[in-house]
Amino acid sequence: MTRNRLLAIIALSILASLPGCRRFTTGESTTVETPAPDGGNATVTQQGPRIDATTATTDDQKAKAQANEPGVTLPIDFPKDVPVPVGAKPTSVTTVGPMTMVSLESTAPADDVLDFYKKSLPVNGWQIEATAAGKLGSSIGATKQKRTLNVMVGKGEEKTTIRLTVGTVVGTQP
Repeated sequence: MTRNRLLAIIALSILASLPGCRRFTTGESTTVETPAPDGGNATVTQQGPRIDATTATTDDQKAKAQANEPGVTLPIDFPKDVPVPVGAKPTSVTTVGPMTMVSLESTAPADDVLDFYKKSLPVNGWQIEATAAGKLGSSIGATKQKRTLNVMVGKGEEKTTIRLTVGTVVGTQP
């Protein structure tokens, strides 16, 4: 059993056992809803290997997450000026307020992915502010107007991992 699937089962089990929790099962989909102590709520849905989680507070702050590779897609409002290498597949997406974090996997070598970002970010209007390289991977920090982008590229044995974090500069509005 994969680690993500085990975590989903544990999360669904914990949520299902909480007071005030509602559980729905339709076909291969299970949804668990539970109130949060602050008056907000949390919803976790598992459909096959895909897991979707949403939390909301009483002041309408929301966090959303998708996990497990099959069925995970880039959010519809993911910035079009943040390039994604051809063939890279999303494995998880998390959105918290104005920040979006996307994890992808690629079969391309890590050095090729890093070169892709070094070339394509400036073409898309991003200014590269910092780069760092290590034994296990590299990162690029970039800005564009009031937004920030952090690109982390990890070297795996069979796949390259890519983590994109897009947000706003602290103290500004998008």
